[in-house]
Amino acid sequence: MDRTVNTGRLAMLSAIVLGACGAAVGADKSALDLPVGKDGSVRIEGYNLSEAKSGRFSRVTCFGVTIKVEERLKKGKTAEYVLAADAAVIWIGAGETGAPGKGEADRKTDLKIYAEGEVVFTRGTDRIRAARLIYDFSSRKGYASECRIDTSLKLGRGRRKKAEFVLRAEEAMMSLDPEGPREIVLKGMAFSDCTFAEPHYDLAVSEARISAAAGKRFDEGWLTAEGLAPRFFGIPWFYFPVLGWKLDWRPLVRLHPGFSSEYGFFLDSAIGMRFLEEGEEESGNEDFSPGGTGKEVARLWLPLGYFEKRGVSSGGRAEYKHRDDSGGGATLGDLGGEFDAFYIRDRGDKRGEAAARGLYPLEMHDRWRVYLWHRQEFLDGLDLDLELNSYSDRNFLLEFFEDEWKKRKPPESYALLRSNTGSFGMAALAKYRMNPFAEEVEYLPRLRFWLMNQDLVWDWLDLGTRVEVSRARRRTDDSVPGLHTEQGFRFDVEPCLSASGLWGPLAFSCWLKPRFTAFEISAAPDGDAVNRTSWEWGFKAISWAWRFFEFSIPWLGIGKLMHVVTPQVEYRNLFSIDARPADLVRFDEIEEADRVEKITFRLENRVIAHRTGERGGEGGDEAGKQGGPAVDDALLLDLYFDYFPKPDRDNGGEWFSPLRIDFRVKPASAVSAWVNVEYDMNLGKVNEWNLGASASAGPFVFSLTSANVAGSVASMAASLDIKFSPRYSVKMHEIHDFRRGEIVETGIKIKRIFHCWVLECGLVYDRGERNTTFLLSFMPALFADRTVPQEVGGDMFR
Repeated sequence: MDRTVNTGRLAMLSAIVLGACGAAVGADKSALDLPVGKDGSVRIEGYNLSEAKSGRFSRVTCFGVTIKVEERLKKGKTAEYVLAADAAVIWIGAGETGAPGKGEADRKTDLKIYAEGEVVFTRGTDRIRAARLIYDFSSRKGYASECRIDTSLKLGRGRRKKAEFVLRAEEAMMSLDPEGPREIVLKGMAFSDCTFAEPHYDLAVSEARISAAAGKRFDEGWLTAEGLAPRFFGIPWFYFPVLGWKLDWRPLVRLHPGFSSEYGFFLDSAIGMRFLEEGEEESGNEDFSPGGTGKEVARLWLPLGYFEKRGVSSGGRAEYKHRDDSGGGATLGDLGGEFDAFYIRDRGDKRGEAAARGLYPLEMHDRWRVYLWHRQEFLDGLDLDLELNSYSDRNFLLEFFEDEWKKRKPPESYALLRSNTGSFGMAALAKYRMNPFAEEVEYLPRLRFWLMNQDLVWDWLDLGTRVEVSRARRRTDDSVPGLHTEQGFRFDVEPCLSASGLWGPLAFSCWLKPRFTAFEISAAPDGDAVNRTSWEWGFKAISWAWRFFEFSIPWLGIGKLMHVVTPQVEYRNLFSIDARPADLVRFDEIEEADRVEKITFRLENRVIAHRTGERGGEGGDEAGKQGGPAVDDALLLDLYFDYFPKPDRDNGGEWFSPLRIDFRVKPASAVSAWVNVEYDMNLGKVNEWNLGASASAGPFVFSLTSANVAGSVASMAASLDIKFSPRYSVKMHEIHDFRRGEIVETGIKIKRIFHCWVLECGLVYDRGERNTTFLLSFMPALFADRTVPQEVGGDMFR
C-alpha cells in the first residue's frame, strides 16, 4: 500500500511538471474511453491528460480529472462510479483471460486509481470526500485519508425510510471482495445525522470496524466501535471502551394494553434494541437473540403511552454494561449504568382523592423525571459512582413509580470517587440537592481517609486511623416558610489502637479509640464553633464448636449433617464525651455520638446439610449438572440482644433491648420455612413476629408470608405458581389484611411463551387504592423474567 502511494506521488510530480508546460501552451481538456473487460469500462476526462504504456498496463495522469467507471453487475444491471479530483494517476490493465473456452469477454476488471486533492467519489446517493484515495477494482481494496462520507442507512428490515448520516474519519481502509468476507476499518471517526460541515453533535470513535460475512451485505454485518464518546460542539461527555452492534437488528416491541380505575384505558408501549459485543452468546439467551449472537452490553427503550384519565407519556431508557476481559493492563475496567427519562402532560383527574391517598394536590400539569446512574472502574481499587435524580414534584415517584418509591433507597444526586488499596482507602463525595421540595443534607464535599491494620508490635497490636473533612449543608423544603439553611465545616479524626489474637478455641480483640471533632457551628443561640473530644474502649470474643453426624436421610435427600455453634460477646463503652448531641447541629451520624455502655450477646446455631441427588449422584438435579455437592442450612437459629448496665442513661430505663430470634428450616431442597420474632424481655411480651413458607412439587410452587405486629397477625400474602408446560404457566396471589378483616388485593396472571415472545394476561384488584387493573402484556422473551421499566402505575407493570 505504501509503495503504491509513493509511486503515485512520483507520478504526480512528473504530471505537475508536464501539466505546467501544457498549461503554458493552452492545453485543452481531453478524454479517453478504455475498456477494462467484461466487468465494465472507464472514461477519463481532464486537462493535460498523459498516457503511457508499461507492459500490459496503461498509465494515465491528468489534472482536474473526472473518472467515470461503469461496472456490469449480475442480471444485466450496471453500477456507475464517478470520481473527481484535482489530480490523479490511473492504471488500466489489459485484464486476465478467464477459464479456457470462455474467451476475452470474461476478463476481470484490472483498474487501479490514485487521486488526491478535493477527491469526491460518488456511487448512487453515497458520496465520499477525501484528501487522498487509493482503490483497486480487481482486489476491491482501498484506502482514504481525511474522508467524509454522506450516506443513508436502512435501519432494520422491510421497506423502511432511510436515514441520512454523515461520517468523517482520519483514515479509512476498505476490503470489499464480493466473494469473501468484507470489512471497512475507520480510524478517528465521527458519526452524526447533523449534516452541517461541522456537526453540532456527533459520536466520536477512536476505531470502528464494519464487517460482513461472504455473500452478506454490510447492513447484515457487525459494527464494532472502540473508544466511543458522544460529543456536543466537540465536547465529550461520556466514554465507553468497546461497543458492538448487529446492524441487521430486529426491534424489540413491548405492548401493555389494559384498564385501570386509576388511569382508565391505557396502552403502554415501547420499542427497543440490544447492543452486543461480537463473541459467544451469554448463557440463557440462546433461544431468543433478536439482535444476533454476542454478549449483551446495552439495551435501549423508547416508550410511548396513552392513559385515558391522565394523558400521553413519552421518554427513554437505556441500560449498559462492559466487562474488561483483556487482561493486558488496561486502564479502564468494568462499567455499567442506566438512564431513565419520563414525561407526561397530566390532566390530573380524580385529584379530589389526593388527601385520602396521602398525596398533595396537583402542583403542575407537566410532570417528569430524569434518572441517571453510572459506575466505572479506572484502575485497580479506584472506581467512580454517579447518580442523578430529578423529578417535577413531590408526588411524582409515589404516583408513577410506586414500586421504586417503596423499595429502593431515597432519590439523591451525587458523585462518589473511592479507592481502597491494601490498608489505605479514601472516598470523595459531592452531593447536591436537585429537588427544591426535598429535605436533604448536602456535602460540598465530604472527604474521607482511612488507614487500617498497621502493625506496631509483632502481629497482635495494630493501629488504624479514620479522618474526615467535610462541608455539610442541611436543606429543608423551600415551600415551608420560616426555615433557614444551616451549614458548616467539620473535621473528624478517630485513631484506633487494637490488639487481637487466638487463645485455644477463642478469638478475641480489644480496642481503644480517642476521637476529636471540630465543628464550625453549634446549636447554641450564638452558633459559635465548638470542639468535641471523646474516648471509647471495648472488646469482642467469639468461639466455634462443631460436630459431624455421619448418617443419611434418603427421603429428604440428606447425606450427612454438621452442627456449628457460634457464641460471641461484645462490650462497648464510650465513657467520655464533652459535647452532647443536643449541643450540635445535626447533619448525620457523627453528631449523634453520645455516651453509651452496652454488652451484646449472640448465639448462632447452624445445622448444615450435605444433600444427595435423587439418582444416586451428589447435589440434586441442579448441583448434579455442575458436578458438585449441594450444601445448605437445613436449620438456622440466631438469637441476640443487648444489655445496658446504665439503663436510665442509655436505654430509657430498660435493662435489655428486645430479644431477636431468627429461625429458618429447610428439611428438603423443595421445602423451606422461616419465622422472625422480636420479644420484649422487659415487659415479657412479643412485639412483632413474621413467618413464611414455600414448597414446590412438580409444576406447583406455593409460598406464604405474613407480617405481624404486637402479637396479632396484621396481614398475610399467599401465592401459587403452576407451570403446566415449559410454555404455559399461571400465577395467583392474594393479600389479606386481618386488622381490616378483608382481602386487600387479589390477582391472577397467565403467561404463554412463544419462540421469541411472551404474552401475559393479568387481572389485579387493589381494594386499598380502589383500583382495578386489567393488563395484557406482549414483550420479547429476553426481558420477560427481568426488570422491565415501570413507566406508569408502579406495581401495575411487574
